[in-house]
Amino acid sequence: PSGSRSVGQAGTRWDEGYFSGKITAGGNIISSGDFYASTTGKGLILKSPNGNCWRLGITDIGNTTTTSIVCP
Repeated sequence: PSGSRSVGQAGTRWDEGYFSGKITAGGNIISSGDFYASTTGKGLILKSPNGNCWRLGITDIGNTTTTSIVCP
């Protein structure tokens, strides 16, 4: 579909690939670009087979980290 779609807070546009707020998808999210978390301490959250949730992060020297969190 062409044109812009409002998502999240006012001023965010689907076609710009920028979102502010929560996005819920019932299926796969597919992107040809990168995922960027602009806030330190935020990141990709994954659910393990036993139901626990983990946030992936990175240190200042590029090592990956995982932090156990309450599932959103």
